[in-house]
Amino acid sequence: TVASLRRAVDLRTGVSMSSEMLVAFVNQALQEYAMHANWPWLTTTQALVGDGTADFDLNAAVVQIESVEVDGEPSFPLSQAEVDTWDRYPTRNGYGWSVAGSVVTFAPTPVSGVTVTVRYRRTEPVVADDDDTFLLPAVHEPMLAALVAAYVCERVNDTRAVWYRNQARDALRNMEKSALRT
Repeated sequence: TVASLRRAVDLRTGVSMSSEMLVAFVNQALQEYAMHANWPWLTTTQALVGDGTADFDLNAAVVQIESVEVDGEPSFPLSQAEVDTWDRYPTRNGYGWSVAGSVVTFAPTPVSGVTVTVRYRRTEPVVADDDDTFLLPAVHEPMLAALVAAYVCERVNDTRAVWYRNQARDALRNMEKSALRT
């Protein structure tokens, strides 16, 4: 949780920091790590049931769509222009999709009751409160605490910032070795 990370950073730095500033650093560190690699905990599959509309909201910050199926059949990516002009080509088969933010738009519009399964990579959600949790597994929270401590120390011109950055970098390398094994 944010509260446990706050305690870890306070123990490391001893620097007094406003809650808003600390949460901003936590979010910055989470995004930095999330964008570093295709972490397995950021990939998810969501099944949605069609309601007769073309748009499906995944309610997450989508980084990359890995696959989309409609009733178990693969569909294919389209540009937004192709989605918008789909009805001009009545001989096309199957479904195509385009994504903008967290919304996947289909062409043609799926009928009510179809199952759409989307596998995608997302970013860490923004945290704001002490009881908010991370997608990052708890075993990697010390690495997150080290990076946030580096941000805190940089903010107050504390020379320990370099040491914490190195600690976070080393932990990231270890995380890559364990989490991205094939």
